[in-house]
Amino acid sequence: MKTIYESKSNEINNKSNLLTVVSLFFYILLFFAVNDGLRDTFSKNYFPLSFLRDMSIFIGGLFCFFVIRKTPLTKKAIFLLIPLIMICTYSLITTLLVNQNDVYVRNLTTGGGLGFWMKALGTIFCFFIIYIYINNFHLSKVINSYIYFSFFYSLLTITIIFFFPSYYHSLPSRNWYGRLSIGYPTQDVFVLALSLFFLLHSTISKGFKILIFITNVICLMMQNNATGYVLLATVFILTFIKGKMHVKFVSIVFFFVIIVSVYYFYNNYYLFDTFGQLLKLKIDSLIYGTADSSSIDERLLQVTNTMRTIYSDPIYFLVGYGGLGGFAVESGAYSIIGFSGFIGMTIYVFILLYALYYTIRERDFFMFGVIVLYILGSVSISSLYLTSTSWIYAFILAYLSLNARTNIEV
Repeated sequence: MKTIYESKSNEINNKSNLLTVVSLFFYILLFFAVNDGLRDTFSKNYFPLSFLRDMSIFIGGLFCFFVIRKTPLTKKAIFLLIPLIMICTYSLITTLLVNQNDVYVRNLTTGGGLGFWMKALGTIFCFFIIYIYINNFHLSKVINSYIYFSFFYSLLTITIIFFFPSYYHSLPSRNWYGRLSIGYPTQDVFVLALSLFFLLHSTISKGFKILIFITNVICLMMQNNATGYVLLATVFILTFIKGKMHVKFVSIVFFFVIIVSVYYFYNNYYLFDTFGQLLKLKIDSLIYGTADSSSIDERLLQVTNTMRTIYSDPIYFLVGYGGLGGFAVESGAYSIIGFSGFIGMTIYVFILLYALYYTIRERDFFMFGVIVLYILGSVSISSLYLTSTSWIYAFILAYLSLNARTNIEV
């Protein structure tokens, strides 16, 4: 018969083994949350990369339930999770019942919107994985790992484009020279901008920080994305507000170097082929309000058609039309309305406002910056569909649930 000591020892060992497995899935998930834009670059098929990403979310999430049995969720975690579970429940019904021929759909999908619903469900599973990891390990490991993975993305992009041009040109064509990823450029610049902000709160050595900062800024500029320019400016503002004197000085120097570089590219856009033309169009759009090639008109048409469907039926207005509605428009807010109606949008906005209130009340500049960058980065993409943004949303919820404030600042 086992003694109490032996039972306790076995219980501790079992939990330790479970945490090891969850940690493995956490790092696989984090890698894809940062580098998801590269997934289709190297593998167009679902297997192995997309399969590995989804496995890390759903199988990793299932392992978390065994840990949660031994360590219950906080009351705040339950408070934040209940409305999300409710949304996933009723949106599954609409996803299964709505006929794609009766509503506006951007692209007809074989899954009938079920794929989008699985991404929304995956956000909840991401929450459990991040929650368990932060609750058992130091937050600095999350921050540093995110930075390292983004540095890998930048190094890989710069190395292949400038040192292996023949291989780069053998890959599926991009819209313009300078991008290795064939995913959404907004997703990539969001990740890179967030990694720059994370540098303020990391335990990485100062010399390595400077190297990562320069590399990631260069890679971000190569993506030539309007949202990227806005996010980069926001990072500089946040850095100037919170950074120490030497950080403020470096940020000002880099800001003016970037301004001068962009000015040069803008005035000599004809020397840089598609990249230069696109840069000029985007800047003209920001300054003069003229149309650019970033498909603004197309997105506005998607919004119009989606909202026409939403207003056509009281049920759609309240709860949306499931995965078909979420996939109907490339816009964070309208995608959520299409997916879960104004009930879902109200919950989504409430959670973000609560998160902002918490950061202001607690003077938590780290999470305040993360939320601001998340909101800006989600304007022109579907934040629940893309792994990079859904992971950050889950990270925000897990952080709030654990009051996991970081005091690591540079």
